[in-house]
Amino acid sequence: MAKIHEIKFLDQHLEKVVLGVCVLVLLAYGVFRWVLPSPQRTEVPKIERKVVPAGDVDRELLAWARRVEKRERSEEGGPPVYDYAGEIEKHRPPAGITAIKNWGNYRQVMVPPKRVKPPEGVRLDKIRDILETFSPEFTEIKGARELINKGGGVDQLVFRGKAEFPLGALLKAWNKEFRGSAMDEVLATALKVEIEKRLVLSDGTFGPVIRVARVEMAPKEGAPPVLDVVIPEYTGKNADMVRKAILEFSVKTQDRILHPPYWSVWSQNGWVKPWIKAEAPAPPGAAPGAAPGATGDGTPAPVVPQIGDGTIELWFHDTDVVIQRKYCYRMRIVFVNPLFTYDDVVYKGTPKDALVQSIVSEWSKWVQADAIPRTTQFFATGAQGMGDMRQLYCTVFTRSLGQLVSEKFPVSPGHVIGGVKIKKVRNPAAGADAPPIQKVVDFSTNAVVIHVDFSKEFDRMGRRSETRELICLEDGKLVSHILVKDMPADDERSMTFKKLQAELAAQTP
Repeated sequence: MAKIHEIKFLDQHLEKVVLGVCVLVLLAYGVFRWVLPSPQRTEVPKIERKVVPAGDVDRELLAWARRVEKRERSEEGGPPVYDYAGEIEKHRPPAGITAIKNWGNYRQVMVPPKRVKPPEGVRLDKIRDILETFSPEFTEIKGARELINKGGGVDQLVFRGKAEFPLGALLKAWNKEFRGSAMDEVLATALKVEIEKRLVLSDGTFGPVIRVARVEMAPKEGAPPVLDVVIPEYTGKNADMVRKAILEFSVKTQDRILHPPYWSVWSQNGWVKPWIKAEAPAPPGAAPGAAPGATGDGTPAPVVPQIGDGTIELWFHDTDVVIQRKYCYRMRIVFVNPLFTYDDVVYKGTPKDALVQSIVSEWSKWVQADAIPRTTQFFATGAQGMGDMRQLYCTVFTRSLGQLVSEKFPVSPGHVIGGVKIKKVRNPAAGADAPPIQKVVDFSTNAVVIHVDFSKEFDRMGRRSETRELICLEDGKLVSHILVKDMPADDERSMTFKKLQAELAAQTP
Protein backbone atom coordinates (compact mmCIF):
# COMPACT_ATOMS: atom_id res chain seq x y z
CA MET A 1 0.00 0.00 0.00
CA ALA A 2 2.91 2.35 0.77
CA LYS A 3 4.28 2.15 -2.81
CA ILE A 4 0.93 3.01 -4.21
CA HIS A 5 0.88 6.21 -2.16
CA GLU A 6 4.38 7.19 -3.37
CA ILE A 7 3.37 6.81 -6.99
CA LYS A 8 0.36 8.98 -6.42
CA PHE A 9 2.55 11.69 -4.84
CA LEU A 10 4.88 11.79 -7.86
CA ASP A 11 1.95 11.91 -10.27
CA GLN A 12 0.43 14.76 -8.39
CA HIS A 13 3.62 16.95 -8.04
CA LEU A 14 5.64 16.04 -11.17
CA GLU A 15 5.01 19.36 -12.91
CA LYS A 16 6.09 21.34 -9.87
CA VAL A 17 9.28 19.33 -9.61
CA VAL A 18 10.14 19.99 -13.27
CA LEU A 19 9.42 23.72 -12.86
CA GLY A 20 11.66 23.91 -9.81
CA VAL A 21 14.53 22.23 -11.64
CA CYS A 22 14.23 24.76 -14.54
CA VAL A 23 14.28 27.71 -12.12
CA LEU A 24 17.44 26.36 -10.51
CA VAL A 25 19.10 25.97 -13.93
CA LEU A 26 18.27 29.60 -14.89
CA LEU A 27 19.56 30.93 -11.59
CA ALA A 28 22.81 29.06 -12.06
CA TYR A 29 23.21 30.50 -15.62
CA GLY A 30 22.57 34.07 -14.40
CA VAL A 31 25.15 33.75 -11.66
CA PHE A 32 27.82 32.53 -14.02
CA ARG A 33 26.88 35.03 -16.79
CA TRP A 34 26.49 38.32 -14.93
CA VAL A 35 27.83 37.83 -11.36
CA LEU A 36 30.96 35.71 -11.56
CA PRO A 37 32.71 37.09 -14.86
CA SER A 38 35.86 39.27 -14.65
CA PRO A 39 35.42 43.07 -14.46
CA GLN A 40 34.91 45.05 -17.71
CA ARG A 41 37.86 46.36 -19.73
CA THR A 42 39.17 49.63 -18.39
CA GLU A 43 40.87 50.82 -21.59
CA VAL A 44 40.14 54.06 -23.49
CA PRO A 45 40.86 53.69 -27.26
CA LYS A 46 42.46 56.17 -29.67
CA ILE A 47 44.37 58.75 -27.71
CA GLU A 48 46.76 59.65 -30.53
CA ARG A 49 46.06 56.33 -32.26
CA LYS A 50 46.89 54.06 -29.22
CA VAL A 51 44.83 52.20 -26.60
CA VAL A 52 45.34 53.51 -23.02
CA PRO A 53 44.53 51.56 -19.82
CA ALA A 54 41.93 53.11 -17.54
CA GLY A 55 44.44 53.94 -14.88
CA ASP A 56 46.61 55.95 -17.29
CA VAL A 57 43.81 57.92 -18.90
CA ASP A 58 44.22 61.07 -16.85
CA ARG A 59 47.98 61.18 -17.25
CA GLU A 60 47.84 60.56 -21.05
CA LEU A 61 45.10 63.15 -21.56
CA LEU A 62 47.09 65.75 -19.59
CA ALA A 63 50.23 65.05 -21.60
CA TRP A 64 48.28 65.23 -24.85
CA ALA A 65 46.67 68.55 -23.86
CA ARG A 66 50.08 70.03 -23.01
CA ARG A 67 51.52 68.91 -26.31
CA VAL A 68 48.60 70.45 -28.18
CA GLU A 69 49.04 73.67 -26.21
CA LYS A 70 52.76 73.76 -27.07
CA ARG A 71 52.02 72.41 -30.57
CA GLU A 72 54.67 69.78 -30.21
CA ARG A 73 54.84 66.72 -32.42
CA SER A 74 54.34 63.36 -30.86
CA GLU A 75 57.26 60.98 -30.66
CA GLU A 76 55.70 58.67 -33.18
CA GLY A 77 55.62 61.41 -35.91
CA GLY A 78 53.34 61.62 -38.97
CA PRO A 79 52.76 59.10 -41.74
CA PRO A 80 55.79 58.16 -43.86
CA VAL A 81 56.52 60.24 -46.99
CA TYR A 82 56.97 58.36 -50.23
CA ASP A 83 60.49 58.62 -51.63
CA TYR A 84 59.76 59.68 -55.21
CA ALA A 85 63.27 60.91 -55.87
CA GLY A 86 64.71 57.55 -54.85
CA GLU A 87 62.31 55.68 -57.09
CA ILE A 88 63.26 57.86 -60.05
CA GLU A 89 66.94 57.35 -59.36
CA LYS A 90 66.50 53.57 -59.23
CA HIS A 91 65.03 53.57 -62.77
CA ARG A 92 67.80 55.63 -64.31
CA PRO A 93 70.36 53.72 -66.40
CA PRO A 94 73.75 53.22 -64.78
CA ALA A 95 76.47 55.74 -65.66
CA GLY A 96 78.58 54.85 -68.66
CA ILE A 97 75.88 52.96 -70.53
CA THR A 98 74.77 54.69 -73.78
CA ALA A 99 71.22 54.71 -75.00
CA ILE A 100 70.11 52.05 -77.41
CA LYS A 101 70.27 53.40 -80.96
CA ASN A 102 68.73 50.51 -82.84
CA TRP A 103 65.52 49.05 -81.55
CA GLY A 104 65.16 46.71 -84.49
CA ASN A 105 62.47 46.73 -87.20
CA TYR A 106 59.09 48.24 -86.62
CA ARG A 107 56.36 45.89 -85.80
CA GLN A 108 53.76 45.81 -88.55
CA VAL A 109 50.27 46.17 -87.16
CA MET A 110 47.30 45.66 -89.43
CA VAL A 111 44.84 48.52 -88.77
CA PRO A 112 41.42 47.89 -90.24
CA PRO A 113 40.47 50.60 -92.79
CA LYS A 114 37.89 53.18 -91.80
CA ARG A 115 34.66 52.26 -93.46
CA VAL A 116 32.82 55.26 -94.92
CA LYS A 117 29.22 54.85 -95.84
CA PRO A 118 28.89 55.60 -99.56
CA PRO A 119 26.87 58.77 -100.23
CA GLU A 120 23.26 58.31 -101.20
CA GLY A 121 23.48 61.05 -103.82
CA VAL A 122 22.98 64.80 -104.10
CA ARG A 123 19.50 66.17 -103.51
CA LEU A 124 18.07 68.63 -106.01
CA ASP A 125 16.15 70.41 -103.25
CA LYS A 126 19.44 71.23 -101.52
CA ILE A 127 21.00 72.54 -104.74
CA ARG A 128 17.91 74.64 -105.45
CA ASP A 129 17.84 76.03 -101.90
CA ILE A 130 21.46 77.15 -102.23
CA LEU A 131 20.76 78.91 -105.54
CA GLU A 132 17.78 80.74 -104.06
CA THR A 133 20.10 82.42 -101.53
CA PHE A 134 21.87 84.24 -104.39
CA SER A 135 20.46 87.00 -106.57
CA PRO A 136 21.76 89.65 -108.98
CA GLU A 137 22.26 93.17 -107.69
CA PHE A 138 21.75 96.20 -109.92
CA THR A 139 24.64 98.65 -110.00
CA GLU A 140 23.24 101.03 -112.63
CA ILE A 141 19.99 101.69 -114.52
CA LYS A 142 19.51 104.68 -116.79
CA GLY A 143 17.27 105.77 -119.59
CA ALA A 144 18.29 107.74 -122.66
CA ARG A 145 17.33 108.84 -126.12
CA GLU A 146 20.24 107.98 -128.38
CA LEU A 147 21.27 107.54 -131.96
CA ILE A 148 22.10 103.91 -132.75
CA ASN A 149 23.91 102.51 -135.76
CA LYS A 150 20.87 100.78 -137.21
CA GLY A 151 19.83 101.24 -140.80
CA GLY A 152 22.21 104.16 -141.21
CA GLY A 153 21.15 105.79 -137.95
CA VAL A 154 17.97 105.61 -135.88
CA ASP A 155 16.88 107.59 -132.81
CA GLN A 156 15.86 105.17 -130.10
CA LEU A 157 14.58 105.30 -126.51
CA VAL A 158 16.18 102.76 -124.20
CA PHE A 159 16.49 101.83 -120.54
CA ARG A 160 19.79 100.09 -119.96
CA GLY A 161 20.79 98.21 -116.83
CA LYS A 162 23.92 96.65 -115.37
CA ALA A 163 24.05 94.17 -112.49
CA GLU A 164 26.49 91.86 -110.69
CA PHE A 165 26.13 88.21 -109.65
CA PRO A 166 28.42 86.30 -107.20
CA LEU A 167 29.03 83.28 -109.42
CA GLY A 168 32.19 82.24 -107.56
CA ALA A 169 30.38 82.01 -104.21
CA LEU A 170 27.60 79.96 -105.82
CA LEU A 171 30.05 77.46 -107.32
CA LYS A 172 31.87 77.13 -103.99
CA ALA A 173 28.63 76.29 -102.19
CA TRP A 174 27.56 73.84 -104.89
CA ASN A 175 30.91 72.04 -105.02
CA LYS A 176 30.73 71.54 -101.25
CA GLU A 177 27.48 69.60 -101.70
CA PHE A 178 28.93 67.49 -104.53
CA ARG A 179 32.05 66.57 -102.53
CA GLY A 180 32.51 62.79 -102.46
CA SER A 181 30.19 62.21 -105.41
CA ALA A 182 31.08 60.92 -108.86
CA MET A 183 31.16 64.48 -110.25
CA ASP A 184 34.60 66.09 -110.04
CA GLU A 185 33.54 69.71 -110.49
CA VAL A 186 30.23 71.52 -110.85
CA LEU A 187 29.67 73.98 -113.71
CA ALA A 188 27.16 76.86 -113.65
CA THR A 189 25.72 77.45 -117.12
CA ALA A 190 23.25 80.33 -117.47
CA LEU A 191 20.35 79.45 -119.76
CA LYS A 192 18.76 82.90 -119.73
CA VAL A 193 18.39 86.11 -117.77
CA GLU A 194 14.81 87.00 -116.90
CA ILE A 195 14.01 90.70 -116.49
CA GLU A 196 10.68 92.12 -115.35
CA LYS A 197 9.46 95.70 -115.18
CA ARG A 198 6.44 97.60 -113.93
CA LEU A 199 5.30 101.14 -114.67
CA VAL A 200 5.19 103.68 -111.86
CA LEU A 201 1.77 105.34 -112.07
CA SER A 202 1.07 109.00 -111.32
CA ASP A 203 -0.37 108.20 -107.87
CA GLY A 204 2.76 106.27 -106.84
CA THR A 205 1.26 102.80 -107.34
CA PHE A 206 2.56 100.26 -109.84
CA GLY A 207 1.15 98.82 -113.02
CA PRO A 208 1.19 95.12 -113.94
CA VAL A 209 4.48 93.22 -114.10
CA ILE A 210 5.74 92.80 -117.68
CA ARG A 211 8.51 90.51 -118.92
CA VAL A 212 11.24 92.41 -120.81
CA ALA A 213 12.13 90.82 -124.14
CA ARG A 214 15.74 90.26 -125.04
CA VAL A 215 17.08 92.70 -127.63
CA GLU A 216 17.64 90.95 -130.94
CA MET A 217 20.00 92.52 -133.45
CA ALA A 218 19.44 91.64 -137.08
CA PRO A 219 22.56 90.20 -138.75
CA LYS A 220 24.47 92.32 -141.21
CA GLU A 221 23.44 92.13 -144.81
CA GLY A 222 24.68 88.87 -146.29
CA ALA A 223 25.73 87.45 -142.92
CA PRO A 224 24.00 84.32 -141.57
CA PRO A 225 21.83 84.79 -138.48
CA VAL A 226 23.40 83.89 -135.14
CA LEU A 227 21.17 81.28 -133.52
CA ASP A 228 21.19 80.08 -129.94
CA VAL A 229 22.41 76.54 -129.31
CA VAL A 230 19.43 74.34 -128.45
CA ILE A 231 19.81 71.90 -125.55
CA PRO A 232 17.74 68.75 -126.23
CA GLU A 233 15.56 67.03 -123.68
CA TYR A 234 17.12 64.23 -121.63
CA THR A 235 15.50 60.85 -122.22
CA GLY A 236 17.73 58.83 -119.90
CA LYS A 237 19.76 57.38 -122.78
CA ASN A 238 21.22 60.45 -124.52
CA ALA A 239 23.35 61.85 -121.69
CA ASP A 240 26.48 62.30 -123.85
CA MET A 241 24.61 64.22 -126.52
CA VAL A 242 22.89 66.51 -123.98
CA ARG A 243 26.13 67.24 -122.12
CA LYS A 244 27.88 68.06 -125.38
CA ALA A 245 25.07 70.50 -126.25
CA ILE A 246 25.36 72.17 -122.81
CA LEU A 247 29.11 72.64 -123.31
CA GLU A 248 28.53 74.09 -126.78
CA PHE A 249 25.84 76.41 -125.37
CA SER A 250 28.21 77.70 -122.68
CA VAL A 251 30.85 78.49 -125.34
CA LYS A 252 28.70 79.95 -128.13
CA THR A 253 25.51 81.30 -126.55
CA GLN A 254 25.96 81.97 -122.84
CA ASP A 255 27.87 85.24 -123.32
CA ARG A 256 25.06 86.64 -125.51
CA ILE A 257 22.63 85.70 -122.71
CA LEU A 258 24.58 87.47 -119.98
CA HIS A 259 25.71 90.37 -122.17
CA PRO A 260 23.19 90.78 -125.02
CA PRO A 261 24.72 92.61 -127.99
CA TYR A 262 23.52 96.13 -128.70
CA TRP A 263 24.02 98.57 -131.53
CA SER A 264 26.80 101.11 -131.41
CA VAL A 265 25.73 104.51 -130.06
CA TRP A 266 26.79 107.84 -131.54
CA SER A 267 28.85 110.10 -129.28
CA GLN A 268 31.33 112.93 -129.64
CA ASN A 269 34.03 110.29 -130.14
CA GLY A 270 32.11 108.50 -132.86
CA TRP A 271 30.34 105.15 -132.61
CA VAL A 272 30.90 103.45 -129.24
CA LYS A 273 29.56 100.37 -127.52
CA PRO A 274 27.54 100.84 -124.31
CA TRP A 275 29.26 99.86 -121.05
CA ILE A 276 32.69 99.63 -122.73
CA LYS A 277 34.44 102.61 -121.17
CA ALA A 278 38.11 101.72 -121.63
CA GLU A 279 39.63 100.98 -125.03
CA ALA A 280 40.84 97.40 -125.24
CA PRO A 281 43.93 96.68 -127.36
CA ALA A 282 43.10 95.50 -130.85
CA PRO A 283 43.38 91.69 -131.20
CA PRO A 284 45.80 90.14 -133.67
CA GLY A 285 44.52 90.52 -137.23
CA ALA A 286 42.36 93.55 -136.48
CA ALA A 287 41.98 96.04 -139.30
CA PRO A 288 43.85 99.36 -138.87
CA GLY A 289 41.55 102.00 -137.41
CA ALA A 290 38.96 99.43 -136.35
CA ALA A 291 36.82 100.24 -133.36
CA PRO A 292 38.09 99.02 -129.97
CA GLY A 293 37.04 95.47 -129.29
CA ALA A 294 36.52 94.69 -132.97
CA THR A 295 37.80 91.68 -134.89
CA GLY A 296 39.52 91.66 -138.26
CA ASP A 297 36.24 91.77 -140.20
CA GLY A 298 34.97 94.70 -138.13
CA THR A 299 32.45 92.70 -136.08
CA PRO A 300 32.49 93.22 -132.30
CA ALA A 301 34.59 90.75 -130.38
CA PRO A 302 32.84 88.89 -127.55
CA VAL A 303 33.21 90.60 -124.19
CA VAL A 304 33.11 88.67 -120.91
CA PRO A 305 33.33 91.21 -118.09
CA GLN A 306 34.83 89.84 -114.88
CA ILE A 307 34.88 92.04 -111.78
CA GLY A 308 36.91 89.80 -109.49
CA ASP A 309 36.26 87.37 -106.63
CA GLY A 310 34.16 85.30 -109.02
CA THR A 311 31.64 88.11 -109.62
CA ILE A 312 30.33 88.59 -113.17
CA GLU A 313 28.53 91.50 -114.83
CA LEU A 314 25.09 91.23 -116.40
CA TRP A 315 23.59 93.65 -118.96
CA PHE A 316 20.11 94.32 -120.28
CA HIS A 317 18.55 96.74 -122.76
CA ASP A 318 14.83 97.59 -122.79
CA THR A 319 13.71 99.44 -125.94
CA ASP A 320 9.95 99.09 -125.37
CA VAL A 321 9.65 102.24 -123.23
CA VAL A 322 7.91 105.62 -123.32
CA ILE A 323 9.44 109.01 -122.69
CA GLN A 324 8.79 110.72 -119.33
CA ARG A 325 7.67 107.43 -117.74
CA LYS A 326 9.24 105.87 -114.66
CA TYR A 327 9.86 102.12 -114.53
CA CYS A 328 10.98 99.61 -111.87
CA TYR A 329 13.13 96.63 -112.85
CA ARG A 330 14.21 93.34 -111.30
CA MET A 331 16.29 90.41 -112.59
CA ARG A 332 17.10 86.74 -111.97
CA ILE A 333 19.19 84.06 -113.72
CA VAL A 334 18.05 80.65 -114.96
CA PHE A 335 20.82 78.04 -114.64
CA VAL A 336 21.18 74.53 -116.01
CA ASN A 337 20.49 72.07 -113.21
CA PRO A 338 23.93 70.65 -112.19
CA LEU A 339 22.26 67.23 -111.72
CA PHE A 340 20.77 67.26 -115.24
CA THR A 341 21.64 63.91 -116.97
CA TYR A 342 23.66 62.67 -113.94
CA ASP A 343 21.65 59.63 -112.82
CA ASP A 344 24.63 58.24 -110.88
CA VAL A 345 24.98 61.41 -108.80
CA VAL A 346 21.39 62.34 -108.05
CA TYR A 347 19.79 61.22 -104.77
CA LYS A 348 18.59 57.64 -105.12
CA GLY A 349 15.22 58.42 -103.58
CA THR A 350 14.35 60.97 -106.29
CA PRO A 351 15.86 59.70 -109.56
CA LYS A 352 13.61 62.00 -111.65
CA ASP A 353 15.62 65.00 -110.44
CA ALA A 354 18.13 64.15 -113.17
CA LEU A 355 15.45 65.02 -115.75
CA VAL A 356 14.97 68.60 -114.48
CA GLN A 357 16.76 70.90 -116.92
CA SER A 358 16.77 74.29 -115.20
CA ILE A 359 16.58 75.98 -111.80
CA VAL A 360 16.34 79.71 -111.00
CA SER A 361 18.05 82.14 -108.66
CA GLU A 362 16.26 84.54 -106.33
CA TRP A 363 14.87 87.76 -107.83
CA SER A 364 16.87 90.92 -107.28
CA LYS A 365 15.27 93.80 -105.45
CA TRP A 366 13.01 96.14 -107.40
CA VAL A 367 14.98 99.22 -108.52
CA GLN A 368 13.29 102.35 -109.86
CA ALA A 369 14.92 104.26 -112.74
CA ASP A 370 14.54 107.93 -113.51
CA ALA A 371 12.31 108.79 -116.46
CA ILE A 372 13.83 109.67 -119.82
CA PRO A 373 13.52 113.46 -120.06
CA ARG A 374 11.58 114.90 -122.97
CA THR A 375 14.02 116.20 -125.57
CA THR A 376 11.27 118.09 -127.39
CA GLN A 377 10.79 121.61 -126.04
CA PHE A 378 8.62 124.47 -127.37
CA PHE A 379 8.52 128.24 -126.90
CA ALA A 380 6.00 130.92 -127.91
CA THR A 381 8.06 132.92 -130.39
CA GLY A 382 5.69 135.17 -132.41
CA ALA A 383 2.28 136.13 -133.74
CA GLN A 384 0.93 137.44 -137.06
CA GLY A 385 -2.27 138.88 -138.47
CA MET A 386 -4.92 141.24 -137.17
CA GLY A 387 -8.39 140.87 -135.73
CA ASP A 388 -9.89 137.43 -136.16
CA MET A 389 -7.03 136.39 -138.45
CA ARG A 390 -4.37 136.55 -135.78
CA GLN A 391 -2.18 133.47 -135.36
CA LEU A 392 0.27 132.49 -132.61
CA TYR A 393 3.40 130.50 -133.49
CA CYS A 394 5.62 128.22 -131.39
CA THR A 395 9.15 127.08 -132.19
CA VAL A 396 9.71 123.41 -131.32
CA PHE A 397 13.22 121.95 -130.74
CA THR A 398 13.97 118.22 -130.83
CA ARG A 399 16.78 115.85 -131.78
CA SER A 400 17.22 113.65 -134.82
CA LEU A 401 20.26 111.56 -135.73
CA GLY A 402 21.92 112.90 -132.63
CA GLN A 403 21.57 116.51 -133.72
CA LEU A 404 19.39 119.43 -132.69
CA VAL A 405 16.69 120.48 -135.18
CA SER A 406 13.86 123.02 -134.91
CA GLU A 407 10.60 123.89 -136.67
CA LYS A 408 7.96 126.62 -136.29
CA PHE A 409 4.31 125.52 -135.91
CA PRO A 410 1.06 127.49 -135.72
CA VAL A 411 -0.99 126.72 -132.63
CA SER A 412 -4.73 126.88 -131.95
CA PRO A 413 -6.98 125.84 -129.03
CA GLY A 414 -7.78 122.13 -128.82
CA HIS A 415 -4.74 120.96 -130.81
CA VAL A 416 -1.41 119.41 -129.80
CA ILE A 417 1.61 121.63 -130.26
CA GLY A 418 4.01 120.26 -132.88
CA GLY A 419 3.76 117.55 -135.49
CA VAL A 420 5.73 115.52 -138.03
CA LYS A 421 7.93 117.26 -140.57
CA ILE A 422 10.45 116.23 -143.19
CA LYS A 423 13.77 117.89 -142.48
CA LYS A 424 17.20 117.85 -143.99
CA VAL A 425 19.48 116.27 -141.40
CA ARG A 426 23.13 115.42 -141.67
CA ASN A 427 23.93 111.78 -140.91
CA PRO A 428 27.07 111.67 -138.72
CA ALA A 429 27.75 108.08 -139.72
CA ALA A 430 28.14 109.12 -143.37
CA GLY A 431 31.08 111.43 -142.67
CA ALA A 432 31.57 115.19 -142.47
CA ASP A 433 31.57 115.65 -146.27
CA ALA A 434 28.34 113.75 -146.89
CA PRO A 435 25.33 115.91 -147.88
CA PRO A 436 22.28 116.12 -145.59
CA ILE A 437 19.52 113.56 -146.08
CA GLN A 438 15.75 113.90 -146.03
CA LYS A 439 14.39 112.46 -142.78
CA VAL A 440 11.00 112.39 -141.13
CA VAL A 441 11.30 114.12 -137.75
CA ASP A 442 8.65 113.94 -135.04
CA PHE A 443 8.22 117.35 -133.37
CA SER A 444 5.16 116.31 -131.38
CA THR A 445 4.93 117.54 -127.79
CA ASN A 446 2.75 116.54 -124.88
CA ALA A 447 1.06 119.97 -124.67
CA VAL A 448 -2.53 120.72 -125.77
CA VAL A 449 -3.51 124.36 -126.39
CA ILE A 450 -6.36 125.57 -124.15
CA HIS A 451 -6.44 129.35 -124.73
CA VAL A 452 -4.52 132.06 -126.64
CA ASP A 453 -4.50 135.70 -125.43
CA PHE A 454 -3.14 138.23 -127.93
CA SER A 455 -3.43 141.20 -125.53
CA LYS A 456 -1.84 139.95 -122.35
CA GLU A 457 -0.61 142.82 -120.19
CA PHE A 458 2.38 142.49 -117.93
CA ASP A 459 4.61 144.81 -115.91
CA ARG A 460 7.96 145.68 -117.45
CA MET A 461 10.27 147.98 -115.51
CA GLY A 462 7.40 149.71 -113.76
CA ARG A 463 5.13 150.24 -116.77
CA ARG A 464 2.44 148.22 -118.40
CA SER A 465 3.35 146.37 -121.62
CA GLU A 466 1.50 144.02 -123.94
CA THR A 467 2.50 140.47 -124.97
CA ARG A 468 0.96 137.22 -126.20
CA GLU A 469 0.00 134.42 -123.77
CA LEU A 470 -0.43 130.74 -124.46
CA ILE A 471 -2.24 128.57 -121.91
CA CYS A 472 -1.85 124.82 -122.49
CA LEU A 473 -2.32 121.54 -120.68
CA GLU A 474 0.97 119.75 -119.94
CA ASP A 475 1.11 116.50 -117.94
CA GLY A 476 -2.34 117.19 -116.51
CA LYS A 477 -1.47 120.76 -115.41
CA LEU A 478 -2.38 124.17 -116.86
CA VAL A 479 0.80 126.06 -117.81
CA SER A 480 1.13 129.64 -119.02
CA HIS A 481 3.67 130.71 -121.66
CA ILE A 482 4.31 134.24 -122.92
CA LEU A 483 6.43 135.33 -125.87
CA VAL A 484 9.97 134.32 -125.03
CA LYS A 485 11.29 137.76 -126.09
CA ASP A 486 9.20 139.36 -123.33
CA MET A 487 10.51 137.06 -120.59
CA PRO A 488 13.04 138.43 -118.09
CA ALA A 489 16.65 137.66 -118.98
CA ASP A 490 17.14 135.56 -115.85
CA ASP A 491 14.05 133.42 -116.54
CA GLU A 492 14.96 129.74 -116.89
CA ARG A 493 12.94 129.26 -120.08
CA SER A 494 14.51 132.32 -121.64
CA MET A 495 18.02 131.03 -120.87
CA THR A 496 17.15 127.56 -122.23
CA PHE A 497 15.82 129.09 -125.47
CA LYS A 498 19.03 131.10 -126.00
CA LYS A 499 21.16 128.03 -125.29
CA LEU A 500 19.27 125.91 -127.84
CA GLN A 501 19.55 128.68 -130.46
CA ALA A 502 23.31 128.86 -129.91
CA GLU A 503 23.71 125.08 -130.25
CA LEU A 504 21.64 125.08 -133.44
CA ALA A 505 23.72 127.86 -134.95
CA ALA A 506 26.98 126.08 -134.07
CA GLN A 507 26.07 122.91 -135.95
CA THR A 508 27.44 122.41 -139.45
CA PRO A 509 24.79 123.57 -141.95
